[in-house]
Amino acid sequence: MEKLAYYWKRLRQNRLAYNLVLIGAIILAMAVAAHIVMQVGTRHGARRTVPDFSGVKLDQAQRMARKYDLKLHINDSLFVPAYEGGIVLDQLPEGGVEVKPGRTVYITINSFRQKMVPVPYVAGRSLRQAKNMLEIAGWRSTSWSTAPIWRPTTCSNSASTAVRSRPGRSGRSRWVRG
Repeated sequence: MEKLAYYWKRLRQNRLAYNLVLIGAIILAMAVAAHIVMQVGTRHGARRTVPDFSGVKLDQAQRMARKYDLKLHINDSLFVPAYEGGIVLDQLPEGGVEVKPGRTVYITINSFRQKMVPVPYVAGRSLRQAKNMLEIAGWRSTSWSTAPIWRPTTCSNSASTAVRSRPGRSGRSRWVRG
């Protein structure tokens, strides 16, 4: 103990050495405090394994998320006729990944009904008018055909003997939204 008091007294007499030791001690104390705060603040070492929510109903997925201390956020919904409404189709992060408690899992669910979009009524319009109306409404064609939908038979030109052309051959146009 006497040696420690002796060294402390000599250190206090040399101002440069005293200030350097003081600065080093302060930096060391700040580093230790920052390390402890980071450990507590970032929940270092705490982790949860994300369950696989795919194919699970939304209410059951929410119960599972609460059990694992995770949050669910519905990011998107799609309509897949093969599944019933409210089924989880996809998730991020994937199932089996380790995350910290309280992490948000973004899910895509199956919509309860197909999205309906308005289609302009073009019956009785010329092809040019119908094209313009559809394009203005946001529809674009992937292929155009100018073949007639109704064509007369070879034996008569009357409307009573007209036959409808077969779909897939002539008179078919494919429309997509966008």
